[in-house]
Amino acid sequence: MSGIILADKSSVRRSDVPFALVITLLAQTAVSLLAASVAVLAPAISYEREWNLSFVALYAPLLYVGAFSISFRIPWLLSKLGGMGLALGAVLVDALGLACLLSPRPPMAVLAALFIGVGYGAMTPASSHILGPRTTAQNAGMIMSIKQVGVPMGAMLAGLILPYFVLQLGWRWTTGGMAVASVMLTVALLPTVSWLNRLQGKAPARVRPLDPVRRLLAIPGMRGLLGATLVYTAMQLCLRSLLTTYMVKDVGMGLSAAGLALSFSQGAGMFGQVIWAWLSDRMMTSRTVLAIVGVVMCAGALATASLSPR
Repeated sequence: MSGIILADKSSVRRSDVPFALVITLLAQTAVSLLAASVAVLAPAISYEREWNLSFVALYAPLLYVGAFSISFRIPWLLSKLGGMGLALGAVLVDALGLACLLSPRPPMAVLAALFIGVGYGAMTPASSHILGPRTTAQNAGMIMSIKQVGVPMGAMLAGLILPYFVLQLGWRWTTGGMAVASVMLTVALLPTVSWLNRLQGKAPARVRPLDPVRRLLAIPGMRGLLGATLVYTAMQLCLRSLLTTYMVKDVGMGLSAAGLALSFSQGAGMFGQVIWAWLSDRMMTSRTVLAIVGVVMCAGALATASLSPR
């Protein structure tokens, strides 16, 4: 649904590829930072408002409800806004969602998660729509993996810098500052819209909601990969959404130390994403790499669960 079209070698402007990659990586990182910030801010928010800290467990499902709901409108949005226009729209919608947290009313927290999910769900197809025509079959895996580095990079930055600002300024000023900074970033990147939209994939035709699922299930061997993707995504979701809360509530860490733990985990993910992609392109089959990733994730999950309260 993201309209990825690999380019011929002759059609790729080499000078354009790094520029497009840097801009999409910047936007992807911003969206990921905003999405991960709620999990980092949750202990401070729940303490001030006397909410049960377990409310953060509802954030991730609501976020993905928002992401799922926007996925069916992606073709229409790409045809109207182009890839870069949609990417900047995703940053703005996430900023709006974060601003909703400033309201003390619980329904606004639900709305915040849904808005952030809408922006989060739109970002990946938008960036893929930009980079697809600038990508060849020889470098597709590496370029798309570098672009996706923005996902763990944003979460790493959230865990690294947000606890400091929360302790210095409070979570309200930190939240408002991130929302304003996101708007400023969007304005700064507006001149790139016409440039990056000049070369991009054709917007896909509108599809019925279950058509992509049917097409995927019809591909031989795809069901197993889809099952693995479901499990791996759930593990990633648990790590990003619950690690900070788990470290604060169950292990007894302070907010800064818990944020640092999240930052380290996402930093490892940044390097791992590129390394796994390189191994998949050069040394191993994709299925072998996925199996190794599963073993490593299982070991990490067991080690995390074994941490004792301080």
